[in-house]
Amino acid sequence: MVHLPPPSLESIEELLQSRPSGKAHSLLDPSGIGFFIRAAHESGFVVPFDWMTEYPAGPPSHPHDLASLSLEQLHQLLIAHIRNDRFSEGHLTKMYRSGDLDRLLDSLQARALGTG
Repeated sequence: MVHLPPPSLESIEELLQSRPSGKAHSLLDPSGIGFFIRAAHESGFVVPFDWMTEYPAGPPSHPHDLASLSLEQLHQLLIAHIRNDRFSEGHLTKMYRSGDLDRLLDSLQARALGTG
């Protein structure tokens, strides 16, 4: 496992505030996936990370046991999904629609706040 610098609480809060909602998914719409991706980069949450080496088959789309993952593992997993969207357009939209993105963000929030 590659070790990343831990995300700052501020970057996690900014990411959570930009969580997609509703049916809007345009780049400029503040409730959309594009806005979420941009916020993830601008907040410093996304850091350089060779996610394709860590997840050669791609990041798991339906991670099952998120509660067992550390903050670092959740950080890596979310970065991998964000980066994967660049190569597989619509990846995060599918995760959002299935509820997997919300589950991942909820787990990240719980772990960052020490409640999970």
